[in-house]
Amino acid sequence: MMGSPDLTTNGEVGSWVNLTRHKVEDGNQVPGGPVAAGFGFECGSNLSGSMATMFPNHHISKPVLIGKIRDDGQFDIVWQTLGTIIGDAWTDYLPDSKNVVANWMPPLYCGNFNVKTATCSGQNY
Repeated sequence: MMGSPDLTTNGEVGSWVNLTRHKVEDGNQVPGGPVAAGFGFECGSNLSGSMATMFPNHHISKPVLIGKIRDDGQFDIVWQTLGTIIGDAWTDYLPDSKNVVANWMPPLYCGNFNVKTATCSGQNY
């Protein structure tokens, strides 16, 4: 599966698969053990030609492109960021998530940690 060209050339999925593969190869481990603990700031190339970084919230940095749809269904890029943007797991604009962060690095290991209550709500958010 890791060698599948469909997975390794498919946008964010491809970036994540490549970053995971490199981490597994480096640590000779499978995801979920020491490999998962080591994730954060893992870098690899993305399809835009720049470098993608997986951050402790498990979101991958990427450029933002805004395009206009042409009659043939393709896009003309009308604006783009100068570099990559870090993805955020939770929005600061909703009351229920503005105090929640994701950080899968030690010691938190939590995708929905409330910084006000200092609790990880696990799957019960």
